[in-house]
Amino acid sequence: MVDDGDPSGVIRIGFVAALCPLVLLIDLATSGAIGVTQLYAAALLPLYGLRRPMVFAGFWLLASVLIVGAALQLGETGRDALAARGLSIVLVSLLSVGLARVSGREHELRRLALVDPLTGAFNRRSFFEFAGKEEARARRGGNQFAVLMIDIDHFKRINDTYGHPAGDSVIKSLADICSRTLRPSDVIARYGGEEFVVNLPDTDHRQASLVAERLRHVVEDAKVPSERGAIGFTVSIGVATCSDETPLDQAIAEADKALYRAKSNGRNRVEVSMATRREAQAIEAKMSGTNIVLVVDDEAEIRELLAEWLSSHGYAVRTAENAADALRQIETDPAIGLIFTDIVMPGGLDGLDLGRQAELIRPGIKLLYMSGYAASAVLQASRTEHTRVLRKPFRLDHVLESVEYALQH
Repeated sequence: MVDDGDPSGVIRIGFVAALCPLVLLIDLATSGAIGVTQLYAAALLPLYGLRRPMVFAGFWLLASVLIVGAALQLGETGRDALAARGLSIVLVSLLSVGLARVSGREHELRRLALVDPLTGAFNRRSFFEFAGKEEARARRGGNQFAVLMIDIDHFKRINDTYGHPAGDSVIKSLADICSRTLRPSDVIARYGGEEFVVNLPDTDHRQASLVAERLRHVVEDAKVPSERGAIGFTVSIGVATCSDETPLDQAIAEADKALYRAKSNGRNRVEVSMATRREAQAIEAKMSGTNIVLVVDDEAEIRELLAEWLSSHGYAVRTAENAADALRQIETDPAIGLIFTDIVMPGGLDGLDLGRQAELIRPGIKLLYMSGYAASAVLQASRTEHTRVLRKPFRLDHVLESVEYALQH
């Protein structure tokens, strides 16, 4: 389906506008040959797919005027010639009406495929389509955008208390509030059930947090009428950003984790993804010349626990799940000043290999190891001057002491 205002639609309209006079010239040059008079209808076929009925009406009028004008110019008075002209006008009329109806129906079907029938917001499929385009645009421009995951608090209680039709009204009310509160460029979609997702172009995590808080306050003040009285409801919101370091699917997953944390921390609140906070800290560290700590561990729980702990104590942190990913980050990010890595990891490179290659890439980079094994590799690492090995399990306060020591030595 083509929008009349997009480049393809404009080209089609211009092509037909040029084609109709060309058919007139052919008509006059062939003295109104019967086959030629039917070309007026064929000239309108490129309009298929345009959405505005006025476009079809305008070209129907143009083609009809040209048909009559050609008959007058040629002085046609015979029954057969006039019948051919009349048939041409009928064909142009039928084709114009048919193209307008079919194009309109296709547009409606496409719209239904893109939107959620209850709320009129985009559906999950169309969100990924539009957000994917925004991700590509943001990467080309070196920008970032934010993702909000929004969930209605205690929605089951609303359904149980007021009934499912009232629950549907609450969902529709949330979609309406999002449309009124957010910018026209923001993409709002129903993600599933009572959960919505929003794409905020050209927005960092601080701006996104302000937007989310404003939206939360508007929802908190809203009332939805029902047969059993006005319904007040609240939402919990998770915030994450998509950037070069965080692709769209990961940003959505991080926003979902932040949403879960908002639910766990009492609902009716906004939480920013810890990964987003760490990325923002890393950006600030680059600008200020502060060292970034790169935490490397194949176990996601340990990796995230250490990253959150260090981040909460003021360190700028990045994470990697293996040595190959860590080396890629070290090569591209000169602000990484300390590698805090597990020694035993799956794959072709272990933590000691990572340390040796990192020192070749960045001489003088600081190293801190951790391991749950009393293997010879651990003893080998512990003999290295100014290198510490933390034995798992370790206390988090010992982590802070060891990171500080490693950065200073």
